[in-house]
Amino acid sequence: MQRYTLVLATVLLIVTCKSEPELKSNPQAKSNISFPAANPGSVGIAPDSLVRISNLMNHWVSDSVVVGAEVLIIKNSHTAYHETFGLRNLEAGLPFEKNTVCEIKSMTKPVVGMAIFMLEEANKLKLSDKISDHLELFNTEKSKDITIYQMLTHTAGFGNYPGPLPNYSTLEQMVVEIAEKGPEYPIGPYRYSSADVAALGYLIQVLSGISVEEFIQTKILNPLEMHETYFNYQTASAHPRFGPVYSKKDGSFNPDEYSSQVKIFRGGGGLFSTTTDYAKFLSYWMNSQQKVEQQLISAENVRTALTPTDQNPGYACLWQIFEHSTSSPLPEFGHRGSLGTVGWAFPDQDLLVLYYVQTADGFSAISKRNQSLRNLVVNVLGIRE
Repeated sequence: MQRYTLVLATVLLIVTCKSEPELKSNPQAKSNISFPAANPGSVGIAPDSLVRISNLMNHWVSDSVVVGAEVLIIKNSHTAYHETFGLRNLEAGLPFEKNTVCEIKSMTKPVVGMAIFMLEEANKLKLSDKISDHLELFNTEKSKDITIYQMLTHTAGFGNYPGPLPNYSTLEQMVVEIAEKGPEYPIGPYRYSSADVAALGYLIQVLSGISVEEFIQTKILNPLEMHETYFNYQTASAHPRFGPVYSKKDGSFNPDEYSSQVKIFRGGGGLFSTTTDYAKFLSYWMNSQQKVEQQLISAENVRTALTPTDQNPGYACLWQIFEHSTSSPLPEFGHRGSLGTVGWAFPDQDLLVLYYVQTADGFSAISKRNQSLRNLVVNVLGIRE
């Protein structure tokens, strides 16, 4: 009888395991995302128009607006423009190189968002679930009714991280403080937040049974062949093309050592990457409505993730939304980082634009530069006529 019971239990376990939905990623699969160089004219871009972008970058470097910069433009899956300007390392006099490894800060958020949608498709969660359904930490009077969707759309009332990042040894330690503090603002209205994304990163760990870093590495980075994307300063800074961050004060640039003191990957930021690596990520989302060899998340969920909330037409599920299109099912989307990095996808134009710098001189200055570049790109490429 004992033997029969053991065999029956084993069979039930096997059946249960097989019935569990699997995540749609295979670390061994090839993404087939590549961007071979092409003459701009062959993809419909007037070569002379790109000179204006180079002139703007050279102007910013010569006027000490930024230390260095890199711009990558991909049209019809071909690299039409990839240029660098200035220095990536002032002390060593090293030039900004193509695919310099940069800290991309909040451009990390969409990667975490993608992981959440992958868990949703594996039936590990629903976007309508309350965060307290999965994380007992949030089962408090202030937080118990907050949904995962609200955390994805910055409508959960949370603000920034509860303390300086170097204070934390683990992501769980930070999320415990986030839960204890609770939302700082009314729940419902849009309020840009990094704390809620840290909580989502911890949720990924709890539901997957592996660290958020391992989940992202095996389920997203490896399948998309993003081999030069890293989770911490120590690994990234060992890369021969690493670009350190410089803070600007009173017209002078000084090394910024803050990131070297951070010990955790926090979800709301934390990735270090290159323009080409992040272009692979953007390209997957931009081309997701087509039949792709390896589907990491469904085309329907891509549309859901890129549909802005009623509270803010400029933000969706951890994606910034810029313009809506009448000729594409997807809007113009992307995300910025607080050190000046930014990526834009124009699905109706089959166009990607990435701009990387490592100059920390305040949100206002960075936003102004990004908007100036975006306006110039839109103008010289004739995107909005």
